[in-house]
Amino acid sequence: MNSREFLIVNNCRPSFSVPKFPLTQPLLSFRRSGPKDGACIHGIFMEGARWDVGLGCITEAKLKDLYPPMPVIALKAITQDKLDVRNVYECPVYKTRNRGPTYVWTFNLRTREKPSRWVLGGVAILLQV
Repeated sequence: MNSREFLIVNNCRPSFSVPKFPLTQPLLSFRRSGPKDGACIHGIFMEGARWDVGLGCITEAKLKDLYPPMPVIALKAITQDKLDVRNVYECPVYKTRNRGPTYVWTFNLRTREKPSRWVLGGVAILLQV
């Protein structure tokens, strides 16, 4: 294989989007077909905020909803020069609720607020609750 066929991990960032598929289509059939590039992930949660599917950005968490689930996410790697960093909160991803040694990486989440608001709120994505 040629070295041009590979992306260097240090030069890539995870980019994601919420795939739009008809609500009548079963999620199982969507999982079988999958996206053309990358992978679909599900079963992750957000702490301190929630993802608004209609707006396509993070918003305030609802009362008594401590760990709202994230929607199905289509994840793929892109080079850093193609990364859009305007109106983005760099959200840390942790394996568990215990912060620190369980850090995995950072998701760039779109926001309508200043990113400092989510930093002060301790917003994070959790792989396991």
